[in-house]
Amino acid sequence: MTTTPCTHCSDYRDDLDDGAEVGSALSTRITNTVTYAVLVPLLFAVHVIWEAGVGYWLFGLAGGIRPSPNPGGWTELGGIDRAWGSILYAPGCAILTKANIGGCIWRGGEWGLPLIALASFITAIATAQFMQAWLNKQPHRLGTLHWRGVIMFLGWMFVPLPVEWVWAYQFIVLC
Repeated sequence: MTTTPCTHCSDYRDDLDDGAEVGSALSTRITNTVTYAVLVPLLFAVHVIWEAGVGYWLFGLAGGIRPSPNPGGWTELGGIDRAWGSILYAPGCAILTKANIGGCIWRGGEWGLPLIALASFITAIATAQFMQAWLNKQPHRLGTLHWRGVIMFLGWMFVPLPVEWVWAYQFIVLC
C-alpha cells in the first residue's frame, strides 16, 4: 500500500493496490474502443434511418404527402410551407435545395450531403459518449456546459422548419 497526494486537492489518499489503477485505465480504454468502433457507426446508421423514417412520417402528417382522391390518380407531394425536421440537418438541406438544378438531391451541391452526414456523425458521437458515461456511472454525462445534451436534442428532435430545410422534402419532392 502506498500513499500518494491527490491531484485535485492537498489531501493524501491510500491506494490499496497499485494494479487497480492499471486495470481501471485498461477497462476505460476498452470502453473507448467499443464506443468509437462499435457505438458511433451503429448510432450513425440509426440516426440516418431515424431521420429518413420519422421525417417521412412527419412530412406526411404535415400535409406534404396527399393521396389522390381519385382511384389510380397521382399522389400529390409538397404544397406546404413548413414541415418537421432536425435543426442539425437544416444547413445541409438548405444548400441542397439552393444547389438543386436537376431532378434529385444527389446532383446538387457538393457541401449539402457532407453537412448532412456530419450532422449524423456529430449526433452519433455525442450520443455514444453520453451512453458510455452513463454505463460507466461517470459524472458530467452531458459534458461541460451540457454540450452533449444540446447536440443530442438538436440531432434527435424534430422541430418545425421551412420545408426546404427538411430532409424528407429533399428525397420525396425533389427526386
